[in-house]
Amino acid sequence: MKKIVIAALVMMLVCSASVFAIYSNSNIKDYTGLSIGGSYVKEKYDFQLFGGTVPEVDKAAQLNIAIPDFIFMGESNVGFYFDLGLLINLKTSYVRGGKSVPEDDAKSPLYADLTLGVAYKNDLGSKVSIFGALGPQFTYFSRVNKYYYDSQYHQVETTYMTFGVGADLEVMYKLGRDVYMSLGGKASVYFLKWMTSADTEWSYWHEHTSTQSYETNNYFGYRLTPRLTFYYVF
Repeated sequence: MKKIVIAALVMMLVCSASVFAIYSNSNIKDYTGLSIGGSYVKEKYDFQLFGGTVPEVDKAAQLNIAIPDFIFMGESNVGFYFDLGLLINLKTSYVRGGKSVPEDDAKSPLYADLTLGVAYKNDLGSKVSIFGALGPQFTYFSRVNKYYYDSQYHQVETTYMTFGVGADLEVMYKLGRDVYMSLGGKASVYFLKWMTSADTEWSYWHEHTSTQSYETNNYFGYRLTPRLTFYYVF
């Protein structure tokens, strides 16, 4: 897994170098967009809790707002892809050890993700084009859980970072000289997840906080995001 992460970082550096090379040339096309859509995400992993591990399955329906960017040099059909997204949970479901965790005690209100990669386009006519992209994707979010265990109240504040691959596929239609509308979607597959947990416990005598960082075991996740996007070409 570490080799995969290193390879992804190298790919990001290469893509960044390509961007600088593109911007050093005045003959560029920059498709900058604003998209809105819905996401369905599912994750499976072993959750570490009170010195042990229990299997957990997380599901969520999310509102997805993103700024995608396709950059091409001249008439080239291959370029650079950038996508910065903000995801807001609308409905969540957490099943830990076969038991549901109450939604009020398992809040994940805000996600942010970043995708950098290679872009591709294919013009089907004067007004219709297909755009695609593929590259490494990082997602960050936080969550607060509350428990009552061994006569003590626990509040666990956990931050997560996941790593995977994101793919974007869109059909673009030219509305005007520099304005485009697209229908499409983004699919993401995640296979690494790091967690930092701050556990605050209250008893009759004291309050104590302990912090632990670890990589989740047996992790796999995916996200499906259909969306509508409007682009302006610079």
